[in-house]
Amino acid sequence: MKATVTTPTAPDVSALDVARSFGKCLVLCLVYVLQCMAKAFGLAQRAALGACLWLNSRHNFTDKEDPVIMTGWQYLGFGVLVVFVAMAVSVKW
Repeated sequence: MKATVTTPTAPDVSALDVARSFGKCLVLCLVYVLQCMAKAFGLAQRAALGACLWLNSRHNFTDKEDPVIMTGWQYLGFGVLVVFVAMAVSVKW
């Protein structure tokens, strides 16, 4: 195995070499950010589709003896109605 010889002087690095390396670094950072955004958008799309599926499908919100079957929209609507009535009742006249 042959030993490598090191020189005490720094190699000649031009401004063009530095700019080229900086440009490559910026392109790699941009590609990484775009990949992360695509992954986040895919996750958001899956979450939105899951929420739409839950809101539009019918669910049993009680036990099996006396079932109350309603969609997610109806469940949220009743929740909003209960909050509104509870706030109206709690106001001191």
